[in-house]
Amino acid sequence: MIFVMTLGDRWEMSAAVQSTIPFGIKLIHLHGGEKSLGSLDNIYRDQITIASYLHFPSSSIHADRVHELIGNKQNILSVGSLSIEELENFDLPSWDDVKKENFRIPFDDFILATFHPETIDNSKGKYINVILDVIQSLVYLGYCFVITKGNSDLGGDELNNKIFGLSKKNPENIIVIDSFGKFNYFSAMKQCQLILGNSSSALIESASFQKWAINVGDRQKGREHNENVIFCPYDKDLIIEGVKKFIKHEKYSSINKFYKKDGARNIIEKIKKEWRSI
Repeated sequence: MIFVMTLGDRWEMSAAVQSTIPFGIKLIHLHGGEKSLGSLDNIYRDQITIASYLHFPSSSIHADRVHELIGNKQNILSVGSLSIEELENFDLPSWDDVKKENFRIPFDDFILATFHPETIDNSKGKYINVILDVIQSLVYLGYCFVITKGNSDLGGDELNNKIFGLSKKNPENIIVIDSFGKFNYFSAMKQCQLILGNSSSALIESASFQKWAINVGDRQKGREHNENVIFCPYDKDLIIEGVKKFIKHEKYSSINKFYKKDGARNIIEKIKKEWRSI
């Protein structure tokens, strides 16, 4: 018997999943049952859930939605987000090491930003101009940015290229990173003043670092999140107002709802049990 483990909601993963269906391969799905109504990922995620045999969602709410999709509760176990569980087991690299040795970032106080394309209504290309105007205006006010590149969704290249062009004009205030890697990214999240953009990591992981996160636009619409996440439309004035307010706000202090102890161990035990029963 073959088990294949799948993670999340990307179109690339969905394509791989579809190819296994005729062969009766048992699929294991992490992070199913989540909603991102403003993104095509929502469709791919549900496709993967329906095709899968074992389900390990990140919260009880997501587990309930998996139940709605597949019609039974037998193979659903809520385990939290494994990326957060790992924080207890790893020493993150120091910010000094990250900024000096690896990425040559010239400042310590910054907004950590990631913007992905709006894929449901990509005709609203004006959102890119709003992003650029916001970044440029905040740089003019003295703020600095570390920006990680967006993904490969339609419109991603245009967005990344324009942000990179803006960084070339403001090299002392804007650093664009192709890819931090998980633990360097977590070090940056721990160091930053605020998180800005529309990445799922802000909704899931930022609370573990006691950071406020401003989520812009509809990409993550409908997604469960911690109370440190503030949703904001693509409105330049509202985004800047939110940045000014929450960059000075006291640290977020509540627990992360996506944390569950022993999530990885519980997954392993469940897989072993199913393996023996087949």
